[in-house]
Amino acid sequence: MKENKIWGETRLIWSGNNTETHQIKIKKGGYCSKHKHLYKYNLFYIDRGKLLIETWKENGIVDETLLIPGESTIVGPGQYHRFKALEQTNALEVYWVDLKEGDIIREDCGGLLKGKK
Repeated sequence: MKENKIWGETRLIWSGNNTETHQIKIKKGGYCSKHKHLYKYNLFYIDRGKLLIETWKENGIVDETLLIPGESTIVGPGQYHRFKALEQTNALEVYWVDLKEGDIIREDCGGLLKGKK
């Protein structure tokens, strides 16, 4: 499914098992909104072009990562970020949710019924 954006287009390649992969094509000079995801990680892998990834740190400092073909970077949940294409850029954008150990809350304990072995 292709979705047109003012900065280019995105096409869903895969969605399932807590992951999504999109192919994105970004026009030279195109950029997305400054945004964050509450639970999702976001990986950018560059196939063609140059993409600048801006991430905002808690202290207000903006970190910039310039990606060229064959390079990638990850933005974690809760981190404001934006991409800007310095050239016509093709990339893969992968989202996933990290399932962490300890995400279970127990109300009681398991066991064996009396008389059963």
